[in-house]
Amino acid sequence: MRSFDRYVSQLNGVYFYSRYVDDIIIFSHRDSGYIYTDVVNFLKEELGMILNNNKTNLIKFNCYCDELCKCTISGSCKLVCKCSKQIGCEICFEYLGYGYRLKVSADIKKPNTPVVYLSETKVKKYKSRLIHTLLSHANNPDFDLLKKRISFLTGNFFADPESDKNIIKSGIYYNYRMLTEFSALDELDKFYHKSLFSRNGSLGNKIAISLLPAQQSELVRYSFKSGYANKILHKFTRSDMAKIKECWQA
Repeated sequence: MRSFDRYVSQLNGVYFYSRYVDDIIIFSHRDSGYIYTDVVNFLKEELGMILNNNKTNLIKFNCYCDELCKCTISGSCKLVCKCSKQIGCEICFEYLGYGYRLKVSADIKKPNTPVVYLSETKVKKYKSRLIHTLLSHANNPDFDLLKKRISFLTGNFFADPESDKNIIKSGIYYNYRMLTEFSALDELDKFYHKSLFSRNGSLGNKIAISLLPAQQSELVRYSFKSGYANKILHKFTRSDMAKIKECWQA
């Protein structure tokens, strides 16, 4: 993909480009539609690849003094122009598990700092894994395995537990250490606790009756917020990790 990296980085209008494996982000002064066409054509003609449209998001933003601007002031126009209708609006997008929210400032000398939060996609993934974890226990009770799965989700661990160096860490903090807004962690804790104790519906009742009160009391101590804030680190073997992930495979 290095030829692709060079090609996109040098496209007219592109002022920031980054790729992590197959996750790509591009910032451009040029209309995103043109960039999209260039990217699609290069992937197809030079690399024989197809862009995944279901995971492609084009965000168009009319900045100061663009082609839509009716301002007649020249030179320092950007400092005094009032004709942009998007001042004060919020731009939101997701990338690599993070969500980014930026409120457009009217003062280009004092730009607003983006808010970085856990993406909605990741929140849904965590919730799905919580339900599959509890349901797996309800179908085949194994409390020790259940605790390992919950601690894996709410805490942190060594990415390769049997490596000689053992320095790469993963988990709720180490995967998302750049967060500046933490409401998603509270949301996940509330969802987790509700899932533990709720008897609503056949699923909730099935989960609830599979756990003893003492087991519920032990499980409720696990927390996404605590795992993040305290960088709680759990130790698993490779065999543990394979077993932990079994019920999440789809």
